[in-house]
Amino acid sequence: MLRIQNKYLKGTAEFLQNNLSLKGKQNIHRMRLVNAMLAHNEKIAEEELTLIKEYAEKNDDGEIIKSESDSVLISDMNAFNQQYKDLLEEFYILNDPNLEEAILTIADSLNNYEESLSGKEAEMHYYLYNAFNGEISGFNEEVASIE
Repeated sequence: MLRIQNKYLKGTAEFLQNNLSLKGKQNIHRMRLVNAMLAHNEKIAEEELTLIKEYAEKNDDGEIIKSESDSVLISDMNAFNQQYKDLLEEFYILNDPNLEEAILTIADSLNNYEESLSGKEAEMHYYLYNAFNGEISGFNEEVASIE
């Protein structure tokens, strides 16, 4: 099982895709995970759009009102921000028996990763390492204490 907060799906998928040099079966396992993560990230983007539509200001015809800079005007920004934050902080749980071997393969690759990293790549590696090792609770607090 693998638990990843929605807000880290895209970044962690990109890290796996761009930073791990894998071949053959290991690459296939990586891409299975990446594809599952990106598919769920697309669902999150659709849910974000639903939230925007729900909280957008609308004219008398029910059409969304946009500002001069073409951004959507939100009627209750505090409520929208809370709902959006809640959505991003939910966990995507990969608990598919068909992906068990892929999860183990990538966990092993992350445990043996020896390249130098900095910035966002270092953060995503740290997050993934902890996620694959079941130590993800409290991640935000740990990163905040490092920065």
